[in-house]
Amino acid sequence: MQPAAAAAILFLLSMGVTLNPDGSGKAVVEVRQPTRPTAGLGNANPPTPEMARKAARMVMLGAKGVDAWADVEIGVSPDALMTFKGTAYFSNIEGFAVAAHRAGAIPAKWTKDPKGGMVLSIDPLPGPPARPVQLAPDELAKSVEKAREDWKRVRAGVGDMAGFKHVLSFKLPGEPAEATGFKKNADGTLHFTYDAAEILAAFDKLMADEKYVSGAITAGYSPLSPGCPLFHESFFGARTWTARITGEMKPQFDYQAEVKAAKEAAPKMMEKLGLPAPAAGK
Repeated sequence: MQPAAAAAILFLLSMGVTLNPDGSGKAVVEVRQPTRPTAGLGNANPPTPEMARKAARMVMLGAKGVDAWADVEIGVSPDALMTFKGTAYFSNIEGFAVAAHRAGAIPAKWTKDPKGGMVLSIDPLPGPPARPVQLAPDELAKSVEKAREDWKRVRAGVGDMAGFKHVLSFKLPGEPAEATGFKKNADGTLHFTYDAAEILAAFDKLMADEKYVSGAITAGYSPLSPGCPLFHESFFGARTWTARITGEMKPQFDYQAEVKAAKEAAPKMMEKLGLPAPAAGK
């Protein structure tokens, strides 16, 4: 995701995950989006209820690892955005993803901790590391200057308006003994946020930092990309997010019972929403 693209999308994706010790869980998913997510800020043509239903179908049918949906609400907001809110149940967080936006995929691992307990880990930068680049001092200086000029052009096109926000929070089945990358609420919930406005502000600062720009270039990354590990380290305080849970862990809800109830209620819910009934076995 390039900064310009992030700033050009008026889009909210929020997922509040409640996790059980066995990796099953549920996520309250909220999506707000315009009719044309890549067309810029605002809507030239306000969405119709049918457009909102179509967007909801895309969210639900495109989701992966979901055993059932419950409490689904769809509509059009006063500011002419299509809205979706619902609870998705998944049996394994490692296979769960929401297709509303690529940020909806959670590259999460829920594994046993050799020290005891469990570890939640999220690597937002999957794939092989970049290859370091060796440049002569004058070549590096030119590359730094070019990156800064590129950023000026990107920033001029974006201005002060940014409309993408992705919020992901976790209510874990035990007290986090250690956590990196996450912020922690008073109730123990862990969360992180991609906010386009904050990302732009961070880049304004980092692109003026010689150490950051040259370090990203020689490491083989684009210093303008939020996918640069050095950016993640600066912005979040860590390249990956981890949380270690120790002590007694108990299920936070009865997964099988809630999924059963959700499946039984689904046909009536979908009929009320004007959406196709879920396929048998789904």
